[in-house]
Amino acid sequence: MKHLFLTIILNTCCILVFAQNFIDTSKVWSVASFGFDGSNWMPPKSKYLQFKGDTLIDNRIYAKLCSSDNREKQGWRIRSFMREETDGKVYTRFTGGYEFLCYDFNLQINDDYYRDGYLELRVDSISIKPFGNRNLKYIFLSTPEEPSIATIWIEGVGAWNSTPDESCPFMLAGGVDKLICFEEQGELIYHNTTYSGCFINSAESIQNSDELVRVFSPGSEWIVVQIHAPDTQPGTFSLYTPIGKRILKCPLTAPETTLCAPGTGLYLYRFVSEKGGVQSGKVVVE
Repeated sequence: MKHLFLTIILNTCCILVFAQNFIDTSKVWSVASFGFDGSNWMPPKSKYLQFKGDTLIDNRIYAKLCSSDNREKQGWRIRSFMREETDGKVYTRFTGGYEFLCYDFNLQINDDYYRDGYLELRVDSISIKPFGNRNLKYIFLSTPEEPSIATIWIEGVGAWNSTPDESCPFMLAGGVDKLICFEEQGELIYHNTTYSGCFINSAESIQNSDELVRVFSPGSEWIVVQIHAPDTQPGTFSLYTPIGKRILKCPLTAPETTLCAPGTGLYLYRFVSEKGGVQSGKVVVE
């Protein structure tokens, strides 16, 4: 009888913890984006993200992920298209682009995550932890080549310190997109209490005491990387396409390094210092 009672309890807990779909029109993400103009950090800009309706692309049904930069959640525009399979895989595509795997919430410990055929992340551990007022599954991942670079996937929510779609796990801690609030079915599930509300106005500033490098493009042919803090140790600089494919990786030892840009457009970068500090962000080459 005791064994039966324990089995019922365990089964109930599993249902409560793991029944988490990612795509749901009742979910709203509030995200603050911080930009860098080449000399200074710009004030944060808030945006809301929410799935709104479906569309058919290449005979597959995708949910339309829309964004709004209006405090009253008005003026929605399509940001990307996403679909979710029953095995926990979530796929993303942009207008005119191809589909790529964004998340796989059924990965197990030591499983690998590939993007465009490249090994990008490996699962280090999995645990159940509080997320706001709920207990959700956390998947802790790191890059095999550089274990100090790590990220967290939260089932049903997405990558920590990342928007749900724009490059997925590649905007790591230290990046420019920060999750401020998360709502589901009209209930506030999570709130980053560093901020007073879920919508940040331009008067709120970002603290940059941990800024490691400054990355900017002075023209269409160059990307300049400046080691910002005098005591920052040399490190490794990587450049990625907007969908997370690495196109450049090189060591940085000088206070300022000028790199040949692969072309005009938006790129993601990641810097890892020898001390283990990590900074990620975006750079636009025009």
